Amino acid sequence: MPLPTRLLPLEQAIRDALWTSATQQGRRPVLVVDEAHWLTVPLFNTFRRVLHCAMDTTAPFALILAGHTELRQKLALRPLDAMRQRVPWAYHLRPFTRDETAAYLQHHLQQVGVDRPVFTDAAIAAGHEWAQGLPRRLNRWAQACLLAAYGAQQPLVDERMVAVAHAELQWADPT
Repeated sequence: MPLPTRLLPLEQAIRDALWTSATQQGRRPVLVVDEAHWLTVPLFNTFRRVLHCAMDTTAPFALILAGHTELRQKLALRPLDAMRQRVPWAYHLRPFTRDETAAYLQHHLQQVGVDRPVFTDAAIAAGHEWAQGLPRRLNRWAQACLLAAYGAQQPLVDERMVAVAHAELQWADPT
């Protein structure tokens, strides 16, 4: 099916509403699409058509695409050349180092008012290895460890609590 050369009525209504917000109300809407690696080529093209405004000098909204590495790969596809040309910058979040993993865990604990050590150094190393430095995996790991420690009434996540958490995580997600 060929791409429409004109905006569809719904696309035009969305663009008009965003353009009014940007020009008459002095606001620039921001649309954040998480898990954007799941978007289809036709949906990317819809975003491109809605963004294509005033000969590319102004966009009616800011579009932020967040996703896994597959997003970068998908945007490299030839049918998405025009969309990729409208991406002014891209950022790839690299996995955490071991020290960044420790700081990340400490930061989250401080945010909920915990000011004492909760994870041993060995537990942090195990968490970093299990999560491969990926924040989402690290969050799952830490939650499982904290639940294991709570269930065992242990104030510290040590190697024993990590083993319990790993067994639970293996059952829940064998990847």
